[in-house]
Amino acid sequence: MNREDVETPPLERPAALDAAITALSAALPGLEFVGLHATGSPVEEFQRIITMEDIDLLIIGRNATVNGRPGWGPSGRQLIRRVTCSALVVPV
Repeated sequence: MNREDVETPPLERPAALDAAITALSAALPGLEFVGLHATGSPVEEFQRIITMEDIDLLIIGRNATVNGRPGWGPSGRQLIRRVTCSALVVPV
């Protein structure tokens, strides 16, 4: 059975995502914010959404440090290398 053959229920958008979009829209009027929720391989899902939504800039947060090291995991490093749009990484 292929992954495409398996039907999955639509994802519910977390309430926190809606709250963040509302707060950003209030703080930065005139800009459009879109919140999407997906599951799967982070790199593949980000790239799929970037292409599907024609995104110009990806803003992503990361931990400042984890156990004294920069807060990057393998997925984060791979994501920044592979996305096809500009990316801004913000330590949180």
